Amino acid sequence: MVTQAVCGNKLRMPNEKRKDDMTKHKQVGLNHKTIEAFEELRKAFRKKFGRDPGPTDPVFFDSTASEPRPMTANQQREIVDRIVKEMKSVGIKPAIIYAFRKTGLLLTEKNVDRDFGRLHKS
Repeated sequence: MVTQAVCGNKLRMPNEKRKDDMTKHKQVGLNHKTIEAFEELRKAFRKKFGRDPGPTDPVFFDSTASEPRPMTANQQREIVDRIVKEMKSVGIKPAIIYAFRKTGLLLTEKNVDRDFGRLHKS
């Protein structure tokens, strides 16, 4: 689960160590559209809860809850269903859609040669 986007165009993930502390983090560069999407999520959080998200608040939150909590499994499925519908509408191959549904990962030209380890375990 992604817990927070920070540092301009960097997303800190809670799974890799930073040199300056003992907490695990990984920084990932984000493109302009992704940064805008995270800013919209931040605005929606602020509108819903009356404050900016904190370091332990979920980025993808349950918009029906009275306090910040992650999306429910049903809400996540609804989003995946909408993504799959769009994938089908633009002609993405059924095998790629199937892989996305099973793994949550999108196969792209940039990552096609990458070894996704956990895919082989599915």
